[in-house]
Amino acid sequence: QPEREVLVALKTACHACLLREVAQTYQFAHDVIREVIEADVGAAQRMVLHRRIAEALEGEPGQPRLGILAYHYGRSGDRDKAVLYVERAGDRAMTQAAHSAAESYYRHMVTHLDGLGRTHDAAKAREKLAAVLHTVGQYAAELAVLEQAVQTYRAAEDLDGLGRVTAQIGHAHASRGTPEEGVERLQPLLEHLEAGGAWQGLAALYVALANICWASGRCMDHVAAAKRAVDLAHTVGDKPVLAAGGMQLGTALLSVRHFDEACRVLEEAIPLAEAIGDLASLIGCLNDMSLICLHRGELTASKRYIERALTVAERLGNRAWIALITGTCSAIAFVSGDWRRAGQYGTQAVALCRQIGASWVSPYALSGLGAVRCGEGQRDDATRYLEESALLAERMGDRQARRVAQGMLAEHDLLEGHPDAAYARLRPLLTYAELSEPGMAVLLPRLAWTYLEMDDMGQASQVVMQAITQARAVRDQLTLVDALRVHAMIAIRQEQWDEAEDALEEALSLARCMPYP
Repeated sequence: QPEREVLVALKTACHACLLREVAQTYQFAHDVIREVIEADVGAAQRMVLHRRIAEALEGEPGQPRLGILAYHYGRSGDRDKAVLYVERAGDRAMTQAAHSAAESYYRHMVTHLDGLGRTHDAAKAREKLAAVLHTVGQYAAELAVLEQAVQTYRAAEDLDGLGRVTAQIGHAHASRGTPEEGVERLQPLLEHLEAGGAWQGLAALYVALANICWASGRCMDHVAAAKRAVDLAHTVGDKPVLAAGGMQLGTALLSVRHFDEACRVLEEAIPLAEAIGDLASLIGCLNDMSLICLHRGELTASKRYIERALTVAERLGNRAWIALITGTCSAIAFVSGDWRRAGQYGTQAVALCRQIGASWVSPYALSGLGAVRCGEGQRDDATRYLEESALLAERMGDRQARRVAQGMLAEHDLLEGHPDAAYARLRPLLTYAELSEPGMAVLLPRLAWTYLEMDDMGQASQVVMQAITQARAVRDQLTLVDALRVHAMIAIRQEQWDEAEDALEEALSLARCMPYP
């Protein structure tokens, strides 16, 4: 009898155009009608109704409707249940890359927990909120949220929590291109946690320090910090930190051109990151493997890794990672001779960086597109992108990105017949380290070419032989092809015809095998 009365009432409301029937349910015909009805129901009664609806939904079979449960419990006065479902809804939204929804749910979660006085749980909720903000590139907002969590953990003397959140602050600074600020935040706590034995928080801090070292182009410091992070993660059995530390160590070893060791580390980190669902670490590992294969002339394998990385990056929805992976796609297409696609990928990577604002990936995306434009003969466009890249890299303190951009600009000067201008670009970069430092490999062929055009045969020969020796040692076929070409140019100038021919024949053979048209 009550059900029949309800149905009659619903039908009457539909005839009166107050409700409309939609897919076996009923909706208000207009928002104003809803507002009038709700205004006529007291606050206490509304809370009771919301709770009854939530409890009824909770008892339904199948997958729970998390968003609706979070909504009704949030208005029922049952904050504990509201927290439970709003967190689950946020977590599900994150796995679906619905970042705007996840941010909204986590903000509600923070509000509920603050209202309940559960400050420690609220700090953990802020960590989740910060992770969403990091994914979408809102680094300033992320830092503001993390600072609130820091205050909570510091007051509670929770050293592991403090280390974990300060590590996130370090990652935010690395991503937004302010590595020195990140070091200032990390260094005092690193010393404190080392003394206090808070190994879990310390491991997370060393992962962040490794990331900051990478963002500032400090290759050897990057290796040391990443190794310490991995050792600590093994000690405490922290798989997420072990995956992130493994990715950082692989990147660091790639930076110092220890390709074989980097491959071993990355091949261990990839299945771990995949198993625990750490998509960011998985993307970084796959990108690094792609770059190693590219340098070794294994283009088929390089494409396979980067295609997988792009799929994961799009699933994660992190625009900075998508920009980085798209930039690597551009480099592979450029080497493969598909310059049209290289330009498309490069343009896309730069556009993504413009959306985010200045970040760690911006200088690399700009220099990648600059390289394509230079190859196409669009020298003005190339110069514009490369100079912007060099300026950003210098402002962010990223030595490696600066070397890449200035090296390409120097090649542009050489092609234009201005070796003095090329040397003026390269000379300041040589003060960072000796030429034997692995990070200098990107500059050596261009530096030797510059000395050649300046008629300094002694320096040209010395530098090019160093480039060839280093490239052979790690099987860096891309660098070796360039170095052999410059070696042949020097031999031709000196009328050493057999030596020139041997160098060119080897370079041609390498280029054909990759293939590198």
